[in-house]
Amino acid sequence: MMAWIGREVGGFTNQEMAKELGQDPAALTRGIGKLADELVEDRKLRGVVETLCENLRRGKKLKRSIRHA
Repeated sequence: MMAWIGREVGGFTNQEMAKELGQDPAALTRGIGKLADELVEDRKLRGVVETLCENLRRGKKLKRSIRHA
């Protein structure tokens, strides 16, 4: 998902994302393809990813809850 968001929000290429994440470019591309297939079929997942991308584009800080262990 990091590679997908980096591509969608940051405009990074798959090669650039693979280098930054220390991954094989071919494996990263396959993973992005699998995620794209899942996003077509899973509306809930697509909504989560779209919301995350929109918030990152706007620079909106996410709300964090404080968890007490």
